[in-house]
Amino acid sequence: MLKFEKHLGHLLFGFILFFSFAVVTTYIIPEVSAQGIKETAETVHYTPQQAQGRQIYMSEGCNWCHTQEVRTGEENSGTVFRRGDIGEVTLPSWYAAQNPLLIEQHRRGPDLSHVWTRWPSVTWQKTHLENPEQLNPGTWMPPFSYLSDNDLNNLIAYLQTLK
Repeated sequence: MLKFEKHLGHLLFGFILFFSFAVVTTYIIPEVSAQGIKETAETVHYTPQQAQGRQIYMSEGCNWCHTQEVRTGEENSGTVFRRGDIGEVTLPSWYAAQNPLLIEQHRRGPDLSHVWTRWPSVTWQKTHLENPEQLNPGTWMPPFSYLSDNDLNNLIAYLQTLK
């Protein structure tokens, strides 16, 4: 019997413990804490077009690279030089009507909270979605030129809600 085989039960227990911890911290705790968020006057409710654009945003995986929250303590990092450069700090009540929440933990691309106050042009957004390299050389963002005009317009309508 190999040394590995003698400790298989311990390895299995450790794996189950680690996996359980990962599930609790990644899915259960955020979901439970989101249940306590109350709606306020700032809570965003979507039109059917904006809701469809949000579905496209999720299905295309935009939320894997872009967060939609401004965190405290972001000054002096990246292009943020002082608090408020990219908008006020995100409040949980803004997302009370969202299911699922698209806040995410990782950010590979720019934060999209308040994006419509920074790039407030439908033409710019459409060009950026169809050919991001044209406006941002060296970007990792893939082109979404395969989306129909209707899908692009819906996606842009959703992005317009990020003020």
